[in-house]
Amino acid sequence: MTGEAIAVNVCAIIIASAGMAKSWYIAKGRLRLVYWLMIIMGLFQFVLNSILVAFRPDLWGILAFQFLVVWTIVMGIKGLLRLKKEEK
Repeated sequence: MTGEAIAVNVCAIIIASAGMAKSWYIAKGRLRLVYWLMIIMGLFQFVLNSILVAFRPDLWGILAFQFLVVWTIVMGIKGLLRLKKEEK
């Protein structure tokens, strides 16, 4: 297995695991943890998409997902800032 294949598999496993945990913590109402998981998922998704495009240029359409990934990261950060503001 090549290095990029290992990186893609590791990122996919982390993203899937974080997504399942995020769903669980949404149901529990643990928003701080949900926002952190959104940021972590977004970062790993960004890396995953970048690796796929770097090694498979014919998959350039994946770059469109980068906008959604950046949006997810930004919303996670905004959520954390909102919670911090509410605690004051």
